Amino acid sequence: MRRVTTIQVQESIDNQRLILDESWQEEFDRLFIYFIFGAIVLYTLYEISTLSFKSANEKFILITIFPAIITFGTYVIYRKFTEKKLSKIENAFDKTKNREILLDFAANSGYKIYHKSKYCCVLNKSSLGYNTTYVKSAVVIITNNAILFTVIQDKPKLNMPTLITHLLFEYGLKKLFNQQLTL
Repeated sequence: MRRVTTIQVQESIDNQRLILDESWQEEFDRLFIYFIFGAIVLYTLYEISTLSFKSANEKFILITIFPAIITFGTYVIYRKFTEKKLSKIENAFDKTKNREILLDFAANSGYKIYHKSKYCCVLNKSSLGYNTTYVKSAVVIITNNAILFTVIQDKPKLNMPTLITHLLFEYGLKKLFNQQLTL
């Protein structure tokens, strides 16, 4: 499990990247994902070069299956590489109003507040619905006129990157802030 409570807030804001203390298992986890998905992409590219294109089945695999495998593998590597990059949602509110809106969003969206400090919150949502060991953590840093966030997986063993959860989280927050502006 990651220690998401050791976030260095000011460094994270300055670097636009989540800075926290990591263990050697998290470094190994990152390298393992790079290796496995890199090997899958490279093996698929190798297989493309060895196909003879004589049968209809090989043409189908070349046109549909292999590009999907290469795209997925490359996207997983990209998401793992950019996993800790903080996304920014700008708004017209001060820190206290941003915090209030964020806590309201967490309550309405099924997020549990795992860690809450003055201007940094970690919101957890169970990946499987019933098991609290496998969670997706949204780390949110609150500043004046902006919210910085990232969404990371938090599992006991292999922490795959989030593939679309960060986009859904951003969409929900933007929608909520736009609603608050019109009120």
